[in-house]
Amino acid sequence: PFLLQKFMAKFLVKLNPTLEIPIELIEELHKICKSYKNSISNKKSSEKTISEETLDYVSEGEEKVGSIYEHNYITKVINYFLKEIRIENKKNVLIIDDIDRIDPDHIFRILNILSAHNNNFDSKNKFDFDHIILVCDLENIKRIFYHKYGKEVDFEGYIDKFYSTHIMCFTNSDAIIAYIKSVFQTSEDKTGYLKFMALMIQSFVEQGSLSVRKILKHKYQIDFEKFILYEQSGLQEDTFYMHRGEIDFIENLKNLYVDSGDLPILNFFKLMTFIFGDFNDFYDSLCKLKSSKDSIQYKDFIDLISFLALQNHISTKSGDELFFTMFREQASGANHLASVGWPGNTFSNKNFKINLKWNAGNRYSSLESYFNEAKAYCKEAEYEKTETIIKLSFIFEAVEKIAHSCAEFGYLEKAGIHFNRINL
Repeated sequence: PFLLQKFMAKFLVKLNPTLEIPIELIEELHKICKSYKNSISNKKSSEKTISEETLDYVSEGEEKVGSIYEHNYITKVINYFLKEIRIENKKNVLIIDDIDRIDPDHIFRILNILSAHNNNFDSKNKFDFDHIILVCDLENIKRIFYHKYGKEVDFEGYIDKFYSTHIMCFTNSDAIIAYIKSVFQTSEDKTGYLKFMALMIQSFVEQGSLSVRKILKHKYQIDFEKFILYEQSGLQEDTFYMHRGEIDFIENLKNLYVDSGDLPILNFFKLMTFIFGDFNDFYDSLCKLKSSKDSIQYKDFIDLISFLALQNHISTKSGDELFFTMFREQASGANHLASVGWPGNTFSNKNFKINLKWNAGNRYSSLESYFNEAKAYCKEAEYEKTETIIKLSFIFEAVEKIAHSCAEFGYLEKAGIHFNRINL
């Protein structure tokens, strides 16, 4: 069978491209096996002893294609060349990857065949492999097993005959986290946005919500057309007692507006929608993170906290409170606006002031968004002498609050994100 010999030669070359495989050698092996078979079959059955009859039976099983005892010349050739390519102090290993992704019927058939080719753990493997490694999601195999045979069938008792020592439970979470840290380099990030993204993605990885394939989607640029979040014409409140305000040119601040460029967390939400496949799935995973008991050092994540403080302010405020801090006092029996300051809020139990680039020499002209290049600043945190711990659950709760506010104000919808988990 010349075609079969040619196929075997090509197959064996793939095992080791540097190996020279003469067709003549395969032909010679074939002739030897065939000669041996003919010499046995030519004996008269009446002259056969019991041991010879047994040998005939075994030989017949070895030659029968598909038999678990098959050990014909093809098997012998595979064994021969596996020995030839074995490097000193190295072993031949057969790796079957993604076995849980094939047809369920074939999964258990392959397991049974491999088990039959290695009848007990101390015996030699039929194809002379030193090790056979099956790579799969064991939980998927278990679910398929129960679906096929029922919940009452003992999976552990079934599966333990297919491995010699123990199942190696591999996790690549550490590698993924290292990859995230290398991709989201935060040293040049002054806003805290990249550090925020790295922390969130790392948390989802540790939770088990994100896989390698999903993580790689971060490379895609998620853009949407910039839009106005909120706008108004000047201060809306009574300005009677404003002479003590920080903003001495307040009357000149007209046509105030904020656009989506000031809310980069929308880009994060858009990216999570793409990675998770649906914003609602991302939101479910986010809610699960809120049960985290882990904490971080405040001083190590001050940029991240400042970023969230600014995003929280922009996404939850409207009207004058979005653009200014309003100070009031009692006068003439009424509560009047006493003074106006730059915007700020309380976040993580600390007071944040939002520094804007506008001043008497650089007055806001309505040509760009009010919060362009703004940054939340916490004087308390900078001069904090004691180590301050902040719980990660607070961060996740803050992100959830921002997501709700963005949904209620319609920002998610304008960014092309569908969120159906809240009643608007």
